Amino acid sequence: MLNTDKDITKKLKHDINQKNAMRREIERLILVVKRWNENLSKSKSFQEQSRYSASIKHYIAKIDKLRSQLILMNEDIDKRIRETGTCSTSEVEDFKSRLGKEVRDLSVDDGVDKKKPIKRQAGPGRKKSQKKIVGKKGADRLLKKMDRLQKKIDNTRKRLDSDISEAERVTGRITKLNRGLAIVGTGVQPEDMTAEGRNNYLFTQELKRIERERLVFGG
Repeated sequence: MLNTDKDITKKLKHDINQKNAMRREIERLILVVKRWNENLSKSKSFQEQSRYSASIKHYIAKIDKLRSQLILMNEDIDKRIRETGTCSTSEVEDFKSRLGKEVRDLSVDDGVDKKKPIKRQAGPGRKKSQKKIVGKKGADRLLKKMDRLQKKIDNTRKRLDSDISEAERVTGRITKLNRGLAIVGTGVQPEDMTAEGRNNYLFTQELKRIERERLVFGG
């Protein structure tokens, strides 16, 4: 029975390490998305904008997939830790209550800052000046061609603005909560602890971390 308990604990610790590695990967990808998003908002080249947009969509899809996996792993690990009975549930509940207050103080509903719409220059007087240069018929053909091009540009801009908003929706709230909520560190473990005492400390800290991750990443 003792060996079985050791095997259970060993597997649990392994899964905790895997889960925390996944969380760190999500955080890394979010930084990548923020960087691409900044580049997209500053770029004036449609080729560059298309590349940034494609990269943002790719990484957001990866983030969403990993978040779903993280949520499931948190539920599983939470259950298994509590089943061992080697944790301080009262300490976890106190930490959870503290996090709830911090979330309310941060006032994060959707995590997306409201931005002023970008003003697009329509180019006043363009039709009149073109007619003077090439004549009425030539100007009409040219203006139709330019109008088609302008519609294509406007549609592209709408799509790019949508991609920027999507990136902010996915990363904004997570970033704000990750910065604002109390971090669960390893802390200073008391000396001369028994093996059971060390496990109690480790698993209690992990349950706190799971409560934090539920608020930041969902679950």
